Amino acid sequence: MFKGKSLQILFLTVALVMLLVVSAGCGQKAAEDPAANYPEKPIEFLCGWAPGGGSDQVARAFAPLVEQELGQAVTVVNKEGGSGATSYVELSKAKPDGYTIALATSTIMTHKLLGNLEVGPDDFEIVCGINYDPGGLSVKADAKWNNLEEFFAYCKENPGKVTLAASSPGSITRLQAEAIEQNVGIKFNMVPNPGGAGPGLVQLAGGHVDAAMGTPLESNALVNGGKIKMLGVLSDERVEACQDVPTFKEQGYDISLATSRVILAPKGTPKPIIDKLAQAFSKAVESEEVKTFVKNTGAGSMNLNPEQAREYLTEQTKMFEEIINAGK
Repeated sequence: MFKGKSLQILFLTVALVMLLVVSAGCGQKAAEDPAANYPEKPIEFLCGWAPGGGSDQVARAFAPLVEQELGQAVTVVNKEGGSGATSYVELSKAKPDGYTIALATSTIMTHKLLGNLEVGPDDFEIVCGINYDPGGLSVKADAKWNNLEEFFAYCKENPGKVTLAASSPGSITRLQAEAIEQNVGIKFNMVPNPGGAGPGLVQLAGGHVDAAMGTPLESNALVNGGKIKMLGVLSDERVEACQDVPTFKEQGYDISLATSRVILAPKGTPKPIIDKLAQAFSKAVESEEVKTFVKNTGAGSMNLNPEQAREYLTEQTKMFEEIINAGK
């Protein structure tokens, strides 16, 4: 009887020890791999531009697909201001745990180059590259100009008088406009829009400015609605969603300049979490939903892993530095 109880106690003791060992092992594994249980709560996806603009459209196209991959809500939060600056500053102060990420455009490079911000690409973890969009120049649908030659001739006859909505200083649309000025030999009266190209295109549709910069993604709804017309796109080839719009190069102006969109996380976010996020966004890029979005809107698509995206930003930074220096 006593012997039986002793064996029973021994068995329970061994079982308890084994349970503790297994639990400790699981805890150690989770501690060693921060991504083991990630994500365990919703993720905040910062977008530094106004609702309805190009970046907002891209963020909202990707959010539900990334959400499906990760199994947690991915909520787009618009933090507009300074062509992305507000969202970059907020992200730089966020906890590096993978629960706050941000969509960044080329302004993550240009703001630092121009001295508008202290933070740049090196102050964040680069998750991936997902999108690029060539710029475009539009005028009101009933404007008298039907091509770039006619429009630029008018600009030369009226230096500094043609109003052009081109976001705020440091934005890619502003740099595109400045590149046009340098190449063509004209001068615009720039009208800033901190919320991005979207508000500027709305101003154009309402007749408040003479022209506006904006990608096909941002412009197509107003073009299709008969409110504005695009005179040219800043790409090497015509954009599928607006095949009737010739490129600047086709019209004799050697300018090709796109905005790029990458995903950022706070500096110090563990690599396993970065890799998990990158994988989710990569699958979203290859999804039928994003392919349809690209085809219908004129958005560009790229699928760069963290290392490729970092290298891409380094190359782009050099290019933008040359454009900025040429304008000084």
